[in-house]
Amino acid sequence: MALLDAYTRISDAPARARLGVLATMPSVTVLPLDASEASDTATIATIVKGDLGRAHAVWAALDHSAYYLTAEPHLTPSVVPADQVHFIPADDI
Repeated sequence: MALLDAYTRISDAPARARLGVLATMPSVTVLPLDASEASDTATIATIVKGDLGRAHAVWAALDHSAYYLTAEPHLTPSVVPADQVHFIPADDI
């Protein structure tokens, strides 16, 4: 869901290509979003004002103790530990 959200926010072809590369890196896992994950993600959606991509990313960071990569760290909910949040400048996306 977070990857889908990123694709919808970026119209620049090189940036979309970088997202595609990111999704294939050995250290990256594209997570499924089945009924169980969707239910868990929905509980987080309220704290991110209905942003489903962000909700899925927050859920994944919490559930998998994963890094939370963002160009908008000010929108990261406080439930994500600060040491898991990594800022990526928007001009680097």
